[in-house]
Amino acid sequence: MKKAVFLFDIDDTCYNGYSPGDLMKAEVAGGFYKKEEMDGLIADLKEKYMEKEPYEELAELYVRDMAKILAGKDRNILYEHAKTVFEKNIDKLNDFLPAIIDRYGKTHDFYFVSGGFDYSVQAVADIFGAAGYAATTLKTKDGVYQNEIIKDMSYAADKSREAEIIMKKYPKKGSIAFGDATADAGMMKFTEFGIYVHPNDKVKELAAKNGWNVVDDRKAVFQKVVDLLG
Repeated sequence: MKKAVFLFDIDDTCYNGYSPGDLMKAEVAGGFYKKEEMDGLIADLKEKYMEKEPYEELAELYVRDMAKILAGKDRNILYEHAKTVFEKNIDKLNDFLPAIIDRYGKTHDFYFVSGGFDYSVQAVADIFGAAGYAATTLKTKDGVYQNEIIKDMSYAADKSREAEIIMKKYPKKGSIAFGDATADAGMMKFTEFGIYVHPNDKVKELAAKNGWNVVDDRKAVFQKVVDLLG
């Protein structure tokens, strides 16, 4: 029997919180960036937030500013450090992922589809043995990041495109996409089921219009999957 697939967003979905924030703190502490660089990025985001810019535009600004900061950094060193950080913070990834993987590992592959940068998303994917991942990607030269964005996953259209590519290898029946934001709708339209994890009221309205599931308690996500798939 052909395997179905799970498509997981990371931040505020699988990860209990915002992983780039935890990662940036660890990277500053580890000497990867100057604190002033991070302060500048955060100031830019706060300014746009106060101007009530849409979430996707905030994400795009983050990607653009962060690409400048990452330029000149060794991708593999960043990846290994991120993997260590996530392993230390594994409790933030344990609300439902291990239980789902343990129960459905023989019938489903799983991918992480995230707006995070590729080195950090790959770190999460490798920790859990995912079949693959899709993430914001920068050009590299001799293993070093360049300030050139190859793939920007800030927008719903980007997630939709990547989900469509992945889903060409899998049946829609039995497949589930997991997310927390409007951008994750781009994945859910390709799978039989969509599960929103602790979403805000706007996203709940979107879920209701499309017949997608809402689970407010992260600890209840696994049971919702069992209810849907058996």
